[in-house]
Amino acid sequence: MSFTRPVSSGRTTARKIAVVTLACFGLLTAQAPSLAAPQPSASPTQPSSASDATVTGTSTSSLAAITNGRENDHVKKLVPETDVLTQPALGTTPPSSGGSNPGATLGQGGKPLESTSHLSSASLKSAAQDLEKAKTGQAVDPNHSAAVAGTEKESVTGAAAAGTGVQGMDVSGWQDNVNWNSEYANGARFASIKATEGMEYVSPQFSSQYSGATSAGMYRGGYHFALPSVSSGAAQADFFVNNGGGWTPDGRTLPGLLDVEFNPYQSLGDSCFNMSTAQMNAWISSFTTQYKNRTGRYPTIYTNSSWWSMCTGNTTLFNSMPLHIAYYSSTPGPMPAGWSTYDIWQYSSTGPYSGDSNVFNGDSAGLRDYVTNANYRPQGNRGGGSASDTYTAANGRFVKLNVAIGGLWNGNRSKYGEPVNNETCGLVGGGCYQTFSNGYTIYWAPNGRGAHAVFTWGAIGQKWIQAGYERGYGYPV
Repeated sequence: MSFTRPVSSGRTTARKIAVVTLACFGLLTAQAPSLAAPQPSASPTQPSSASDATVTGTSTSSLAAITNGRENDHVKKLVPETDVLTQPALGTTPPSSGGSNPGATLGQGGKPLESTSHLSSASLKSAAQDLEKAKTGQAVDPNHSAAVAGTEKESVTGAAAAGTGVQGMDVSGWQDNVNWNSEYANGARFASIKATEGMEYVSPQFSSQYSGATSAGMYRGGYHFALPSVSSGAAQADFFVNNGGGWTPDGRTLPGLLDVEFNPYQSLGDSCFNMSTAQMNAWISSFTTQYKNRTGRYPTIYTNSSWWSMCTGNTTLFNSMPLHIAYYSSTPGPMPAGWSTYDIWQYSSTGPYSGDSNVFNGDSAGLRDYVTNANYRPQGNRGGGSASDTYTAANGRFVKLNVAIGGLWNGNRSKYGEPVNNETCGLVGGGCYQTFSNGYTIYWAPNGRGAHAVFTWGAIGQKWIQAGYERGYGYPV
């Protein structure tokens, strides 16, 4: 299916609460309780051990009946977010840290709300067992259970087409307790984990999920759900890196993932956050450039073709960065402008893995290159160079061009002329500049406005220079 904007970001979708089969005293159908204060001890109809309970369903809310309102400290550790055990709903405003809602996830604008808290059959079974232990007062370490035997991967649309690459997954706070060892045993080799959203939300599950994926042997890294209208891109990049989303060349860490897609919150305006295409492109440039400044490499961009066309004007400015495409069908669908193919394809929100299921477009050696190589070239732009290319100028000089300034120059080379020096950074507030042979200097300003050109051979340009460049009148806007 292709992505379309949801009718309302505050919608709710009817869902069935799973039936819990209890082997001790017959069949009991339980409705999901609200998270409440501790209740009296369970009736004799409740299972006495994990082996006595069989949970059906495909989401975290299927575990609701097991808690039975008996929220001791061990249970609360496994289900800390109150909304995790009820029907997923985002509301009209973004989440904030300490709240009860895990917020938006990868592909939020294009998948049913009921799949937001999807768990694989293995992780669901394991989580049920952990909850039964927690009810008896046993300490359980979330996201670190041993593999559950006897469960098979679900068969879903897209899985066959995605079977030629390396399988992976992505999760958020809606999946509190994943059985990472089972996910690995069933084929997942990498995981993107929600770390942050906007400027106010840090996922409390991130560290536990990250550690669990690491212990299972997966490549792992964080993702940031962008809210472009609430702050500059650079500020959100810093927030992301400061809260687990950074990259290091340790051979295990995925590059950070920037999730830019349909706005799911009514309070933030339309699908494009009430931003023009120029404003959106400047914001993405600000985020990706600052992420590169902080980590040494550019992030991967997660998006879908319909949003990219609508909100960026089908820009090709960022095609030197890896692409994580979202498309839930038997094929990856159309690519956003500038990319001929994907690096990672999110092909399903309903399995075979917990959260969403993904596939890397290549073999294990290619995946390792993606993980470890700061100059990794995206699959869909192998002929176009990396995000920091060596360009041979007309005078024979080798000049470095980076994505923000280089992208603006590449859009109108005849106007700006040939680059005459490498990009130079360290200006006021962390800005950068590069000069070109037709009298233009292109600046990247750390103010959320991206790259802009100044004709320094003209009267206005000369006046600006005489005033001290950006130290006088500030950066061009």
